[in-house]
Amino acid sequence: RRPTEEEKARQRFVSKFFNRSRDGYKEDEYEEPKKRPWYKGKTLKHKPFTWRNQLYSIIFNSWFNLLLVAIPVGFSLNYVNANSVAIFSVNFVAILPMAGLLGFAMDELRLRTGDVLGALVYMSFGNIIQSITSIFLLRSRQISTLKTFLIGGILTLILLNNGIAFFFGGLRRAEQYYNTLVATVFNGLLSVSIAAFVIPTASYYLLSTAIPSRGMAIILMAVYGLYLYFELRTHADGFSEESKKVAKCPRKNNLPPGAVSKVLVQAGGSAAGPGRPHLVNRAAGARHDELMNFTTYEDGELESEWPQLHPYVCLTVLVIGITILAFNTQFMTDSIQGLTEKAGVSRDFIGMILLPILTNNVMAV
Repeated sequence: RRPTEEEKARQRFVSKFFNRSRDGYKEDEYEEPKKRPWYKGKTLKHKPFTWRNQLYSIIFNSWFNLLLVAIPVGFSLNYVNANSVAIFSVNFVAILPMAGLLGFAMDELRLRTGDVLGALVYMSFGNIIQSITSIFLLRSRQISTLKTFLIGGILTLILLNNGIAFFFGGLRRAEQYYNTLVATVFNGLLSVSIAAFVIPTASYYLLSTAIPSRGMAIILMAVYGLYLYFELRTHADGFSEESKKVAKCPRKNNLPPGAVSKVLVQAGGSAAGPGRPHLVNRAAGARHDELMNFTTYEDGELESEWPQLHPYVCLTVLVIGITILAFNTQFMTDSIQGLTEKAGVSRDFIGMILLPILTNNVMAV
């Protein structure tokens, strides 16, 4: 870090009597940290990468990976021409863990990239499930299901995700704070998106315009590019500013799980150990005693995060995962017709409720 003015003054005073300062470096020896290229992120410490620990991180990063067994089952049901309800249900379940695995690989890749390249990664793979599903629905001429699917995805992102965040965030907090700059920018982008839907629809019904126009799509792409430049370049500090934290209200039984057993073990260790001076006679430095601190075991859980996958492994997981995801999505979309006929499920319910669930981070929800 850069020395403060007080440290510089102290170094100048000490350097009059010694060749080097007390901290072991001179003022003129300080060098500004070199700026890394735009496509590289921060240099993060990590454990040595091996095939064993990376495979362990991929498989055991979430309990949702237990549902990965549904992937080969979905392939088998499709190729043996099983019931459409079974094909849709199994492949629907198979997409959930694969989506989480792609999100894990994408987050690991973003740790090793800069802000600009990280935004491009998110743009490319963030909505990959929605893109693949839309392509197969369009390919199979299921236009009505595709329309309801897009509307349901928008409503889910706007209402469901925010509602869940507000609900669970306010369970034990009287009030919550948020970044006003981010909220203002997102409100403006939401207004532009609404206008992009309303204006072409109104023009179609009022002016009877039959020729489709791509002008609004070009405008939205330009607005999104300006938003990325605004977020990552001109106002990066404002977007990275953390909001004020509000402490949670204590529970009726505020003891964490396992606290009683921890205290009993600590009490047994102190009784079986050698004699210890009285608490009053101890030095001031011994105030924070591990045996007397009941939250010591919690401090060990707060470990710093480090990359768990090599960048090439992240890319490999993304490519293989997207390929498998495409097959499961195709099997699922092709069975929608049979699902509506045999199970009596409406296409509006499938497009508005079921399919948008896949476009969200289910583990986060």
